[in-house]
Amino acid sequence: MGRHKKQKSSNLIWFIVFVIICVLLFIFLQNQSNLFKKETTTTSSKELDLPKTITFETKNIKDGQEKYVINITYPNFNISFVDQNIQKFIDKSINDFKNEFAEYEIFSDNKNSLDIYFDAYLISDKFISIRFISSIYTGGAHGNQQISTKNFDLITKREVILKDLFKNDEYLAYLSKKAIDKFISENISNKYWIEEGVSPKYINFENFTFSIDAKNFIFHFNPYQIAPYSEGILTLEASILELQNFLKSNILSF
Repeated sequence: MGRHKKQKSSNLIWFIVFVIICVLLFIFLQNQSNLFKKETTTTSSKELDLPKTITFETKNIKDGQEKYVINITYPNFNISFVDQNIQKFIDKSINDFKNEFAEYEIFSDNKNSLDIYFDAYLISDKFISIRFISSIYTGGAHGNQQISTKNFDLITKREVILKDLFKNDEYLAYLSKKAIDKFISENISNKYWIEEGVSPKYINFENFTFSIDAKNFIFHFNPYQIAPYSEGILTLEASILELQNFLKSNILSF
């Protein structure tokens, strides 16, 4: 009888231990689950204020007065820091044009004009890369075109310029040689003009975008920078892979 009671008491103890272990295991797993949820939500698209799919709406500005006309198209991404930056660029372009050219005399009934349009290059949930072309006409055979590029890192929420991406200025010599070799071989203008237009200076390569597949830099050169206006806007592509020794490590989010 005593042995039976002793066995029963032992079984009860083991049962209590089992229950305690189960409770502790449940609490542990619950905490792990909460921790995992907390970690994943810290980088969610909601916290980054990013839509799941990056799209944009094309907006238009048209303004016609006695001596000038303005036609502008630009993208609106519904991402505050991107849209504010672009809007600031558009507003400045309009104000500069009006301050300098709005009262210019017109020739042959052709009004002075400002036209701005854009090309979308890389558009992803991590990076936006676009090119604006501004054309100002105040008489003559054609207008004056000017390139402006915009690159936005959506993870860090900042505009990226070329200097941000490279360790030092050594990459400029590499790009300069690559550009000189390319454009001289294409015989687009004289050798001196090309060598001067793509000499290893930051200003000569500051207009850049990324290719749609995020594998290449694309450098954009204004008309007259390295060739006559008739050659249009010229570009040079260089892969991220070939420039990797010049790039800062882990600088590109995409």
